[in-house]
Amino acid sequence: MQWKDTLIGAVLTLAVTTAGGIAVYYFTKEPEYKAKEILTYSIGSTGEFSGEKERVAFASVAISNRGGKAANSVVANIKFDGSAIKDLTTVLVPGIVEKRSLSKNGATLAYERLLPGETVTVNVLLDAPSKPVVSIRSDETLGSIENRDSTAANTKRKDVNDLSAVLVPASAIFLAAMFPFLFRWTRKLNGMTSTDRNNAAFLLLHNGLVMDAERILRSAVEAGRYDAIVLSNLALCNGLSGDHTRASALFDAAEFMQPKGHAAAVVGFNRSVILLNAGKRAQAIAELRKAISLSPKDLKRYCRLSVHLKHEMETQEFKDLLGGKN
Repeated sequence: MQWKDTLIGAVLTLAVTTAGGIAVYYFTKEPEYKAKEILTYSIGSTGEFSGEKERVAFASVAISNRGGKAANSVVANIKFDGSAIKDLTTVLVPGIVEKRSLSKNGATLAYERLLPGETVTVNVLLDAPSKPVVSIRSDETLGSIENRDSTAANTKRKDVNDLSAVLVPASAIFLAAMFPFLFRWTRKLNGMTSTDRNNAAFLLLHNGLVMDAERILRSAVEAGRYDAIVLSNLALCNGLSGDHTRASALFDAAEFMQPKGHAAAVVGFNRSVILLNAGKRAQAIAELRKAISLSPKDLKRYCRLSVHLKHEMETQEFKDLLGGKN
């Protein structure tokens, strides 16, 4: 009984742990960036080239929407103190509409919309090295310089949230789907582990110790056992002892439990033994044939082991009924 309680406790612990995990997840999960736009910019490589006839410098700026919402009416101002712009190009995602206004030392770039995850790269050719001064705004927010460590952390956190958003509900759905099977399994195990007295009584009964078996089965019923197998085994004890009225009542009680499969086979087997003992051979053989069809391997073994059927083992009917050594 201890390992049965341990198993049931483990199943309940799994259910409670999963439910607690779901609650903790939804109360403590990190916020995701789905409800707002996050405009950022980063300054890329800067450098210069000096030749015999000309000296030029270059710089790049990346403008991104790191949020989960489209940024509308995005305007980027890029200025260079002490340097003049010789040329400017942008690398755009297809579909982005750009308007630009250039001056000697700066550029204003406007975009109708910047969708989540989209980036515009601005490459500038200058007459002298200079670090750009950048400002970005949209209808709702002001942009900020991108913190690469923060971006990486946010990306990692979002990945964890996305994974948890799938795994946590999936585990809850899996547990809910498995619960009926676990419940039936634990009930089956409960029946298996609580049949110790029944198994002992069954062995005694079919080895001729009817009174000892009856005593054990009575104690099992008094302790709360009322399954079809125990009731039919007790019925067989009463029938073999001559109390056919009580045996009939116990068989009716066993049938009331609507036994299936192996349990129904055991009930039929016990009935067949009573019928044989009462001289009703044709009915007994029919009942036993039906029982064997429900649980062939076990029922054939019971027939061969039971002292109450020992005198039948050499008859042709039983040889045909039991067949090989199944």
